[in-house]
Amino acid sequence: NRVVNVPNELIEFSVQSVTGGIDAIGEVTIRLRHEGKVFSGHSANTDIIVASAEAYISALNRLYVSLQSSAEKASEKPTKIRSEVVAAEVQR
Repeated sequence: NRVVNVPNELIEFSVQSVTGGIDAIGEVTIRLRHEGKVFSGHSANTDIIVASAEAYISALNRLYVSLQSSAEKASEKPTKIRSEVVAAEVQR
């Protein structure tokens, strides 16, 4: 959490074997919770450490997109209200 500077909770980490043998592919699913919302990440690789890192980054990216969307929506509301107030002032 200190590295990404966004508090989150790991609520699921699962590894499934997709194929068998020496070059087996492992599929990793990670779920993170932030402020009640759940964000998922998936990855598959012959190296489960790499797949785990990619899945975690995928989940974090979804979390960041959600935070960015929320911030943009929050910044749009005052602007919209402000433009309506300015329009009302001009009409007077």
